Amino acid sequence: MADETISVKTTACTQCGGCLLVCPVMAIKGTLPERCTDNNNLYQDSGSTPSLKELLLYYRSGYNTIILNENDSYWNRIIEEANAILRLMNKPLFLVNHIRKDKSDSYFNDDEIATKRRRLLGFRLIKRFLKNNNLPENILITEVFKEYQWFSVDIESTRCSLCSSCLQLCPTGVFHYQNKHFVIDAGKCIGCLLCQTSCPEEALSIRPDIKKQVVSAYPFHQAFCPNCQNYYPSLSAGEHLCPACHVRQKLCFHSERIGTHSLNFRT
Repeated sequence: MADETISVKTTACTQCGGCLLVCPVMAIKGTLPERCTDNNNLYQDSGSTPSLKELLLYYRSGYNTIILNENDSYWNRIIEEANAILRLMNKPLFLVNHIRKDKSDSYFNDDEIATKRRRLLGFRLIKRFLKNNNLPENILITEVFKEYQWFSVDIESTRCSLCSSCLQLCPTGVFHYQNKHFVIDAGKCIGCLLCQTSCPEEALSIRPDIKKQVVSAYPFHQAFCPNCQNYYPSLSAGEHLCPACHVRQKLCFHSERIGTHSLNFRT
């Protein structure tokens, strides 16, 4: 990256598709890794080990059985992780079948001549041209199982200043205001942590938490600032410093007042 411009070193790219699957906001476009499938079976191949998200995308597309031809620790680990998530969601687990290469399964009957021919003809390119590769669609992790959330969004109401930075930065719309409430839709959280790292009051925290989707609403209160003697909207009622006076105190300013209050809750 130079001059704040992101570039791709195409000579180093192996087209494995891994970058597409790890980007939480799906900012990278391309084709997912090629996998060997048949009916509802996903076969272990000599390519890269699938990521957790990739495996769940195949599950969502109906591939619920994985055929392994050897005891591969990486494949086994990722399958165990996927099954742990499916178990939390009370969904059927991946089935795993181990087949030795000398069995009659057609996929494991290596035919060197046929393999060379397929490579010569650019088999993968032909499959893509015919749109017959049956690859799952790459979607946000929150859309794989829409009724569940992947993360919990915790807010410390006594610290939140309603600055709206989280609303502006969240790429999936987790936060919004509605009927004088600050609403958090945790089912839309993809775990990018932009809200957590940008919150000036450090009032937000994101943690992995797979469960049924929860929407939380925090009402606005009319709080009173004893320093500037003004009322202001807050998530916690009572008497405490307003955001402007809090910043002034934090920065050790000595002027009587900084900033203005954009919302007047005086009744």
